[in-house]
Amino acid sequence: MNTVGEVLCTPQEATGWLSRGAAGTAALDANAPFVPASYGQPSSPPRGSARLAPGAVLHNRGLGGEGLPVASGKALQGFIFARAAGAATMSVSVALVTWHGGPGLADGDGDGDGDGDAVLAEVTLTVPHTAGGRGGWHRLNFTLTPTSGTNCTGLAEGAAAGSGVACAFNTDRNPAHVCVRCGAAFRLSTPRSNGAAVHVGFASMMPGAWGLYAGLPVRAADAAALQALGVG
Repeated sequence: MNTVGEVLCTPQEATGWLSRGAAGTAALDANAPFVPASYGQPSSPPRGSARLAPGAVLHNRGLGGEGLPVASGKALQGFIFARAAGAATMSVSVALVTWHGGPGLADGDGDGDGDGDAVLAEVTLTVPHTAGGRGGWHRLNFTLTPTSGTNCTGLAEGAAAGSGVACAFNTDRNPAHVCVRCGAAFRLSTPRSNGAAVHVGFASMMPGAWGLYAGLPVRAADAAALQALGVG
């Protein structure tokens, strides 16, 4: 399963995120760094965080934009680091939405913001305006349990670009790599009722206990594959 685990600090790190809200509602803010500048090299680009104004919508389709495979009733767990830009408590929603291919997402729910065909699971998180333990940043945990599952379809390399998928290898000549398009995306959004922006510096999502190895943040399928090779 492709999972989301992204620092939203530099333009390069933010490339996996698509802004689907109104123009200007989501942007990289170099004045609100999540990772201190000292963590990078002197030549590193400015470090910041994603600034989500009221009504902002961001999507992440996982590694290579291939989409996320999800199963009905199989919970996914994760967290974001966020902080409120104003003096009041704000809200931010995390969700799984369907994606049927193409560089963008259709507006199947009819609200005009292009935020996906259908919502499979959604949780609204409260972002305190009080200072957190790390520069005002708060870790907000979530669990998303899809109400229905999605499928994955194999793609030839020539068909990948038109589906919004960036395959890492030439799959027409290297059958060991499978290029796929799966039917879900991860969404971050802020309600239009928010009085100010919310900054998000990091987002992570992985399988629930059902898909982890020995309760560790390691996917059980990956651990099983390594064990089959005699590793560990």
